[in-house]
Amino acid sequence: MCASRGSRFVDQEKRALVIGISQYEDGSNLRNPQNDANDMAAALEKIGFAVTKGINMKADEMDESISSFVCSIEGADLVLFYFAGHGCQWEDQNFLIPSDNANLSGSNIKRRAINAQDVLDQITAKNPYVAIFLLDCCRSYHLRHSQLSRGEQPRGLKVMYASSGSLLAFACASGTTASDGQGRNGLFTKHLLQHIITPNEDIQMLLRDVSHGVQQESEGQQIPYQNSSLTQRNICICASDSGKVSLTHVQAKVAHATTFGDVA
Repeated sequence: MCASRGSRFVDQEKRALVIGISQYEDGSNLRNPQNDANDMAAALEKIGFAVTKGINMKADEMDESISSFVCSIEGADLVLFYFAGHGCQWEDQNFLIPSDNANLSGSNIKRRAINAQDVLDQITAKNPYVAIFLLDCCRSYHLRHSQLSRGEQPRGLKVMYASSGSLLAFACASGTTASDGQGRNGLFTKHLLQHIITPNEDIQMLLRDVSHGVQQESEGQQIPYQNSSLTQRNICICASDSGKVSLTHVQAKVAHATTFGDVA
């Protein structure tokens, strides 16, 4: 257990946990998530986030990193969680797939993969000022199960609902899949990177621009989805003046990244 701070407006930080998994033990490798995570971490550091980054992490490494990150959250913080890699839904829950997935199946996924809703719940339980949850993990992933044929598994991820003060953004709509991209980055992350460092841009307006860019480039084949329960106006993750609310009027401190797993 880790203690929470009583005051919401003391020692404000912008904190991010960024995870990208390209290499999978079962051979279902992806070209871009490692690049996506490295580039997202660099962009977030540039705008003042203290970034913890994990690349090609196993399940126990992901668990440890998430637990440590959650314990670091204070009540005044803006918190951002980003994951790129494989994800799937099983029994109405969304799971983030770790690199050690060689024997992953429907019978053990709850023990050997990361429940996305559990991660969100752990973060929001710390009562941060704002929590932003970005998932670029709707690539096709086929989970082995003795009672399920390849064509019967639900596609993509299931809708998740945002707790008060949080915002969720998915690379694509529920039940659909996302493109890994033709260049260095996945399509959703490519457009996130283009907009996330824009000064004084409200996060919801920023994500609308991302969605517009993804829809245009994919010719309507991929439509990002977001769900927001934010209670504040003008939440800017890259605020350059006091004209808009970034989190509080306290300047967020810049910290070096702490890295887990393999680094490119």
